[in-house]
Amino acid sequence: MATTDPIPPATAVPLESRPRFLAASRTAAPAARRVGRSEEIRPERATPPRPAPAVAPRMRSALLLALVVSLGTLLAACKKDSTDPVVPEEPTTIVVVTPSDMKGWAKQVTGTAPATVELVTGPATPVLGKGSARFATAANHNHTFSFSRLRNTQYAGTLLSDITKLTFSTYVERRDSSVDIPFLVLHVDTNGDGQPDDIVNFTPYYQTGKFLVPGVLDQWVSKTNSWQTWDALHGGWFILDNTSDAASILSDPDHNGKLITLASYIALHPTATIQNLPNGPGGIRMGVGGPIFGNHFIGYIDQYTIGIKGKNTTYDFEN
Repeated sequence: MATTDPIPPATAVPLESRPRFLAASRTAAPAARRVGRSEEIRPERATPPRPAPAVAPRMRSALLLALVVSLGTLLAACKKDSTDPVVPEEPTTIVVVTPSDMKGWAKQVTGTAPATVELVTGPATPVLGKGSARFATAANHNHTFSFSRLRNTQYAGTLLSDITKLTFSTYVERRDSSVDIPFLVLHVDTNGDGQPDDIVNFTPYYQTGKFLVPGVLDQWVSKTNSWQTWDALHGGWFILDNTSDAASILSDPDHNGKLITLASYIALHPTATIQNLPNGPGGIRMGVGGPIFGNHFIGYIDQYTIGIKGKNTTYDFEN
């Protein structure tokens, strides 16, 4: 009969004495569990950028609309406050003036030391066409009341308030002083009797620097041997209250005269019109001369433009 041997109690075996594969399995288990946990936690997926809220485009549109409305209001206010007529500008009609066909212009020379005016080719490259009107004082001018002019009779009765453009170009070949430069004059009827009451003077020399007053456009410094274009409509003018050329030397900004804008003058005289002189000379004149000018001045004018209610006419002076 077989005898069953009793089973001895289990004896704890030190870890270091256990088989290596058991020790490895026991020590590796935590790492395995950690790996298991990391595998159970899914990596975060990249979150796509949220689309802009639907209100954003509407907000941008509202801001843009508000900006446009504000600019429109500002422009409307500027136009409302301006005394310049707001008239759409039409294409410019170019009128060629030649010695044989002056198109409403006439030469005028006055004084004891006669100046000269003639239509010539040049100088340099004119701003329009190939020629211009040349003005010169005499070699013995000596600051006398001698003048050379071009005058136009075709604008008698034109309201100053209907003028929407007024520009001309100049070129100075020789002069003794920077004051000397061709200038523009309007003879104006302020009381409706058909007679000129004021002489309204635009001189390029006074359109910059210390002579400026509020509202006057700051323009070029007058140069020699260079074509320059002047904006008389938005420039500064000085005024005489009679038709005497002798008074002009006492009324310009160098002699305590003050510039005024044409818009301000029109506000004072809303019905003011251009008028020819009683003995015939035109109410628009351009020229040189007088006590300010020195001897043997030489200057030129071309591309005189006048706009009436948006309809522009440019005079091109040719030989």
